[in-house]
Amino acid sequence: MSLRTTVLSQMLEIRELQAADLRRQTVISELLRIDHRRSTEITELRTALQGQVTALQGQ
Repeated sequence: MSLRTTVLSQMLEIRELQAADLRRQTVISELLRIDHRRSTEITELRTALQGQVTALQGQ
């Protein structure tokens, strides 16, 4: 295998790895957004539940 072929092959592999890395980063970002959304929902539900418990205790 010539040096040129080796270099071209390595460059292609680097591009493929960079593309795979970008896809992984995109997935991670989406998972973080979903996690934040769920965390916010849980906080809102907890606050609502605490309000209901307080209202029931006041009866």
